[in-house]
Amino acid sequence: RDESYLGVLIDDLVTKGTTEPYRMFTSRAEYRLLLNHASAEIRMLPHAKRYGLLDAQRLRRIEEKARAVSEYSQLFEVEKVKGGTLAQALRRLNEEDPIDEEILPASFKALALSTRQEIIYRVRYKGYIDRERRGIEKMRHLENIRLPKDLDYAKIRGLRIESAQKLTQMRPENLSQASRISGVGPADISLLMVYLKTFSRE
Repeated sequence: RDESYLGVLIDDLVTKGTTEPYRMFTSRAEYRLLLNHASAEIRMLPHAKRYGLLDAQRLRRIEEKARAVSEYSQLFEVEKVKGGTLAQALRRLNEEDPIDEEILPASFKALALSTRQEIIYRVRYKGYIDRERRGIEKMRHLENIRLPKDLDYAKIRGLRIESAQKLTQMRPENLSQASRISGVGPADISLLMVYLKTFSRE
């Protein structure tokens, strides 16, 4: 879900199902800031390498882009300009404000447009992006908490009837899948975690 909109689409169809022609809305993706168009090549790079989807020259260009994005994103956090760091200067700008080209390093301005756009994007929205990444790590933790296949949700005290019915119908494999089922809320997930801890000690 954190790698692509296609990942969100497939995961929704698997864990939530659908009774009507499915329409993909970007609002369904909880990590939208990480799914911006300029980062698509970088996000898909590990899969492209694993399955041999791109030729060596294209892979090398994407690797160079990823390296530049990483290096300049870190450089901007320490590069001093009037009033603080370059990163702070960029974050003070409103969305529609033009960037003062004079404060940007010459080497940065020599990069490809898509690379520059991705660097600026990551620097300006760093706080929000970091928060989304923390959410991803939390969700990965939930993926490691398995749900027994024979778990009787109707007998779990405190679990809402609607949630018990949805969980019984969908039979999620772990808490991460369970949290993405429509009708199952954070309170239900917390209750399941407590129940599973108690269940494991019995």
